[in-house]
Amino acid sequence: MGVSRTYASERLKRLVEHNHVEKIAPGLYELVDDPRDDLADDDDVEELKGHVRAAGRAIEDQNVDALRRHVRAACEVLDNE
Repeated sequence: MGVSRTYASERLKRLVEHNHVEKIAPGLYELVDDPRDDLADDDDVEELKGHVRAAGRAIEDQNVDALRRHVRAACEVLDNE
């Protein structure tokens, strides 16, 4: 994925702290509540998908600034629900 094991571990730790994922076993996590389930508007879903795809490309390109920008934009879509 282009990120260090330490970085991924820290992100997963934060997701667990905020009850977004649950640690099932060592190295195995499960999504607790998919925020996409709360999206009522198809336009919001498409906008969110676009930001997630763009964030994935940013990870592949190792473009941290673009990744941050798209993650923030995706969070704004979710926060507006």
